[in-house]
Amino acid sequence: MRILIAPASPQTAQATITALLAHPDTNYIRGLYRNFHRVPPALQNHPHFDPYPGDLTVPATLNFHGFDTVFFVLPPCLDGRTPLDEWATTVSTNIRLAIQRSGTVRRLVLLSSLGAEIGAGTVRFPFPLLASHPGAS
Repeated sequence: MRILIAPASPQTAQATITALLAHPDTNYIRGLYRNFHRVPPALQNHPHFDPYPGDLTVPATLNFHGFDTVFFVLPPCLDGRTPLDEWATTVSTNIRLAIQRSGTVRRLVLLSSLGAEIGAGTVRFPFPLLASHPGAS
């Protein structure tokens, strides 16, 4: 499997990368980083991991071609001004468009720690535009 993790710096993404690299079916993982200083030392020279520069708010930096699976974590918006629903809409639209442009991505996995503190029940995720990808169910 060729997997892209976007973004790769949140703790949830880092735990996912570690688990995937330990799996025998994982051939290659690309981690999307806005800041390369966030690449963990253990991954910097890993033969099956490639840190890649990208910014979820800049569509031109999102090259998903050649990957069959994208793991997506909605990172927090750190500007202090943008409402969560606006941030989620912008970022998830950019992810959806990058998937469509790729022509190769067949699976999208949403990762989140949102609601991890809740013992039971469900949490509604703010990803309305991801569902409009052809083939999404």
